Amino acid sequence: MNKFDLKSILLGIILSFSICVCATLFYNAREIEFNPSDESWNVNNIEEAINDIKNNYYSSTDVKNLIQIINSWNYSYTGNYQEFEVPITGEYKIELWGASGGQGCGSLTSSSRYNCQTGAAGGYASGNIKLTSGEKIYLYVGNQPQNNLDTTTVYTAGGWNGGGNGIIASDKDERGTGGGGATDVRIINGNWNDYDSLKSRIMVAGGGGGSIVQVNTFKTVTSGYGGGLTAVGTIYAYPSYALGTSANATQTTGYSFGIGENGYTGGDTEGAAGGGGGYYGGKNGKSMTTNAAYYGAGAGGGSGFVSGHSGCDAIDENGNHTGQPNHYSGKIFTNTVLKAGNESMPTYDGKSTMVGNSGNGYAKITLVSID
Repeated sequence: MNKFDLKSILLGIILSFSICVCATLFYNAREIEFNPSDESWNVNNIEEAINDIKNNYYSSTDVKNLIQIINSWNYSYTGNYQEFEVPITGEYKIELWGASGGQGCGSLTSSSRYNCQTGAAGGYASGNIKLTSGEKIYLYVGNQPQNNLDTTTVYTAGGWNGGGNGIIASDKDERGTGGGGATDVRIINGNWNDYDSLKSRIMVAGGGGGSIVQVNTFKTVTSGYGGGLTAVGTIYAYPSYALGTSANATQTTGYSFGIGENGYTGGDTEGAAGGGGGYYGGKNGKSMTTNAAYYGAGAGGGSGFVSGHSGCDAIDENGNHTGQPNHYSGKIFTNTVLKAGNESMPTYDGKSTMVGNSGNGYAKITLVSID
């Protein structure tokens, strides 16, 4: 090989290397062109952004920057389940807030509605989970029921997704409201109370028990806070009788799996609140006493659940409790948090904290990392 050939080869190698370096520097210097709109990104354009990064030699820093500018997927109450199709395989953080119990009011007519009191606050649940591109999960966001001011009815509807109905006293003196609906994530869709769908829940934030307002004194009866491994708080009856805590739902007990109990309607009805929805729904206050004078009672909150969270008691495919926290689907969260409605929890935007969730439930999904 002569010197000319050797020089040509060396020059070719140097030029090729220089082109690669320059190209890499050029691509890494490019700005990411995919900016989130006001609406959540769909499957195609997120994948397009990721592919552009990979194909054009962007760095891992660019990928992290892309994740940071992708909006979270946010879900408010709609009265039906909402579908989330996973846009890209990776790790996602899911956060849920349960609804608070019904807003009781001391007024009998809509024209003079006043002194409204919110029921017990809803709980919070969160965790990180690996999800695969194209798979679907379903969000069920509960709501806070409102006081029924129609004097011709005897009940107030409970919150969607498990809240029990409230009962209005026969003389309209005490007005019990419904329990707050739970907010949950499922891997099987269907009606909120479909048993197969309820069994598929992998995360639940419990709803709070409803309230009762006495129309003459405007005193409010206390119910149980939703969420946590066990819903918490002392349940009271009108005007100030402490009945205890046993109406609150736990990991294995409550009125029913996923369903809060309606306010008591028998005997000398003095108005009663409905139980909150949850992993198990709360019971009504009558379940704690046989004294007819205590029928004007609050109700228990619904419990929370996160697959993989220590202390949770998951079920198997037949609905039997296993004594361990992992859901039968194999969907298991890490970095789990489960809080009752009397505890500090993040606000929806994650920029602050609040004690319990008041009002309707809420759900949020955030992309953490990409596989």
